Amino acid sequence: MSAMKRFLLFLLTIVSISADIQIIDSFDRLDFQVMDHETLVIFDVDDVLIMAEDQLLQPPSWNQLYRLAGPLFQKGHTFPLSLLYTETARRVIDPSIIATIQDLQARGVPVIALTSCATGAFGHLSNIQKWRIDDLRKLGFDFSHAFAGCHSFVFNELQQSGAPAPLFEEGILFSKGYTKGEVLSAFLERQNLHYSTIYFLDDLIENLLTVEEAAKALGSHFKGYQYVGAIAHFKPVDPLVIQTQWNHLLEKNEWLTDKQVEERLYRSSRKQIQAALFVTLDGAYPLPFLLKMASPQKQKTLLTVLESVRANQRSEDVRLALEAVAAIMNKDWKVRKGVKALCQQLHDEGVYYTEIHVPLHDLGKGMDAYLSSIEKALDKSPVTAWLILSIPRDSSAETLEKAIQMAQEHTLYVQGIALTGDGSIEALKPALPKVHKAKVPLFLSLGETELDHHQLEVLKTVHPSRVLHGYFIQNDAAAWMQARYIPLETTLSGATVNGYLNQTSLHPVFSFLQKGRIMLGAEYPLIYSTHLAKELYLFGQIADSDRLEGVWRKNP
Repeated sequence: MSAMKRFLLFLLTIVSISADIQIIDSFDRLDFQVMDHETLVIFDVDDVLIMAEDQLLQPPSWNQLYRLAGPLFQKGHTFPLSLLYTETARRVIDPSIIATIQDLQARGVPVIALTSCATGAFGHLSNIQKWRIDDLRKLGFDFSHAFAGCHSFVFNELQQSGAPAPLFEEGILFSKGYTKGEVLSAFLERQNLHYSTIYFLDDLIENLLTVEEAAKALGSHFKGYQYVGAIAHFKPVDPLVIQTQWNHLLEKNEWLTDKQVEERLYRSSRKQIQAALFVTLDGAYPLPFLLKMASPQKQKTLLTVLESVRANQRSEDVRLALEAVAAIMNKDWKVRKGVKALCQQLHDEGVYYTEIHVPLHDLGKGMDAYLSSIEKALDKSPVTAWLILSIPRDSSAETLEKAIQMAQEHTLYVQGIALTGDGSIEALKPALPKVHKAKVPLFLSLGETELDHHQLEVLKTVHPSRVLHGYFIQNDAAAWMQARYIPLETTLSGATVNGYLNQTSLHPVFSFLQKGRIMLGAEYPLIYSTHLAKELYLFGQIADSDRLEGVWRKNP
């Protein structure tokens, strides 16, 4: 099964499809005290007990992994892959499970692991299962207590052409190439063992179903748990980091961690970051925060659409991703926590000033309550933050008047109003004089799509302080802005992720820069798999980044 198919299966099966299988995101959901010597407890390993630190071996990146590693597998070149697999550090997902397993073992409860890890020689390893056993021991897991009289044996009766036979070694069943159910059955039958209840924890429903079938065929009661606790720790996918890691691996036979590559790519950019402009809240919440806030079903939806954004590069998928975020961030208190998490992330990236574009939502208590929840998060923020209230260009005059009122009532943080999208401004025209009278700066989305016509007319009507996006900015509109020193505030990744441009170098920002002012932002860092340092890096590959405004400062 391909990595992409496994990832989709991992996501799409986070539903209860069996009365004997439950979804859990914490081991606290299990009562381990009821387990005794009449029960068999089985743990999957990857993404249940431990997980890879680097993103390429995490489920959201399986599509990238399959694309890169597939050709090597086909040619039998496993040396680089073995380095990737063994040099990527692992972490224990929930350290409390170590003591839980040790307590079970001390009470005489048989506990084993059942993993899809390969066996035998693999690249530079002569015995990959020994590496896996040793690695687990270093992390605090030792399953050799179970069936101590049976150190190891091979299930030759199951061997199929082209796949090594599964085996049992030091309390771990290795099932690569076979269903976990058939391997467990062979093990219990060979040992002439029977248990009243079999408990099995795995992250993939396909594995749970085969073990459920095997347990019931053996006359045992089955209790299965699809563990989704690892999801909250998945990293956002950065294709640039992954490609750089892969190129280095093939050229140098050395694996670089995510942290090492990010340091190489973005170090100079991060040192010079001064401010993060054009960050839109709905697409900027940190992924780990969202996954912690979401139910398993909403986690599944979010990860699915984020993968679709990366794979398909369509604006429709971006819209679906925003809807998935909205379904999670459906309470004012969640928004408050999310803004705090975002500001902390920006601070960790070296940002000390940011402008957050805030689409006006009513989450049940009104738009003022929504805005107030954001302001509460900013009161103790580690970064200085201003807010830009955001409404669609085709809003009514009443909506714009409401935004003006809110801007005047929340002057501590609100710096302006942004008119977004490519809709007609006809309906809100009557309220435009009130914006200028109130001296509230206007930000105008222009040329975001090819459907945005009559751009010069819109500019002359709105008289914005800044223009956003500009992916399809028309020449006369650009000239009008340049003559009045109106800056274009844009993001490079947004143009390619939405499918508007097929390569960064085609972005109009580079021609506009010759006579105009440019401000660079990330807009939807979550959805575009980007951040300000990455945008600056991409820009610097094509043009002189010293000419950017607002986000850049020279080192002394």
